[in-house]
Order: sequence, then C-alpha cells, then structure tokens
Amino acid sequence: MKNIFSLKNIVTVLSVMVFFADLYLLCVFPSNLVLDLFCGRMGKEELDNLEYNYGQIAGYPAGKDAPVLENIEQFQAYKGRGYITFETDSIIPMNAYRLKSASDRTNNTYRRVGNRVSSGRQWHTYSTTRPLTKAYIYNRYYLVKLPDGNYVAAYLEDAYYWKYKLAGKVQLPLGQIESMQPQEKEMLGSYIEEYGADGEKLLSMLSVERYEQQKGLYTTVQLVVFIVVLAAYAAVILLIRKAIYRVGR
Repeated sequence: MKNIFSLKNIVTVLSVMVFFADLYLLCVFPSNLVLDLFCGRMGKEELDNLEYNYGQIAGYPAGKDAPVLENIEQFQAYKGRGYITFETDSIIPMNAYRLKSASDRTNNTYRRVGNRVSSGRQWHTYSTTRPLTKAYIYNRYYLVKLPDGNYVAAYLEDAYYWKYKLAGKVQLPLGQIESMQPQEKEMLGSYIEEYGADGEKLLSMLSVERYEQQKGLYTTVQLVVFIVVLAAYAAVILLIRKAIYRVGR
C-alpha cells in the first residue's frame, strides 16, 4: 500500500488548496489597494477647482487639508454635496452589499432556452450575500467609528478595510453624506440598532465613475496578484524539492 503521506501527495493536495485559495483571492481582492498608490490625493485646492460635482470624487484618497468630519452632530447636520474624510481605528464589516455600478447588473452571457435566447442572470443591486464568482462586482457596507466614538454606516471602498486590518487604523477616502435608501435601511437596520449608529444617513465613499473608467485596470491588477501568488508558491515548492534532493544525496 502506497504511503498517502508521501511528499508527492502532500504537494498535490497543498497545490490544489493554494490554487482555490488564490482563485478566491482573485475574486475578492480590492484592486484599489494597488491603484491608490498611483493616484493623486484630493485636497481643498483640487476640490475647489472641480468643474462639476455629482459624487465622482468619492473614494479618492484624501489630501491633508481635505475637510474633516469630527463628530456625530456634524454628521447629522451636514447638508450639501461637499466631501469629508477622517481617520478611524474601527471598521466593522456588515453582511450587506451593493453593485459597484448599474452596468454590472446583467451577466453578459447568452444561452438558448427552448426557442428563446436568455440574456443571462440579473444581479440584484442590493444583497445580503456576495456571490463568490461575481464578488468583484459588489462592494460591502461597513460601520466606521467617528473621532468622537460614534459609529456611522458607510458604503466604503473594500480596499480601506484591508488597509485598516493591516495597520489598525486608516485615513478614509473622500466621501459624501447621503440619505439612506429604503433597501439600505432594511439591510443595515439590525447593525445600526446594535451599535447605536445613525439610521437616516450614510457615508458614500466609492466613485462609480472611477470604477467604470478603470475596470480594465481592476481586472489586470487582480490577475497579476493571482499569478504572483501562484508563482511564489511554485518557487517555494521548487526550493523545498531542491533542499530535500541535496539532503538525500
């Protein structure tokens, strides 16, 4: 009977595990974690010189002199379309998601069903789950802690949650304070009640325009990360094999 714990079998099982873990990473990796490194920060001067404003700067890295949100009273009283930012040391992910763009709602695959052609699945704009194979078209909602200790809901770029997990705190991107949609109130209700957060407004911190303009870059970054992880794993396995071969000589 062959030894099931032979090096070859262990490497095979480990390789399968690494591949699927890397595939999951491909689906959920926030490309802005890389792209923000090459994106200029938006401060007061840049915001004052905007020719138009419909939220397209939300999600961009904030400059040092960008307006700062300091407390819940300021959050609740805020009006207009201005941008704010602040540093937080607590971000809580919620089981609530929204499509990054309406253009992602239809799966652009076609199949024949009987005598008609189906245009594919229609993805919900709001969801309490994120489908694994389509995770990259959804962005998560979070609770973020204000400088005064109160929590508010935020539709925040996923990259900033990763930054927070790596550093323990993070300077949030530019965002706008908006009224919650009915679907958002329903999804976020239990979290808002548990943490005593404001139930009428949320921070919008993702730019649909930027996402649409950089979709190709998003995909490229995810594929590069996928390839790099596999290449690193292959290099480690090769080094282990060489070491074992030298010992066995």
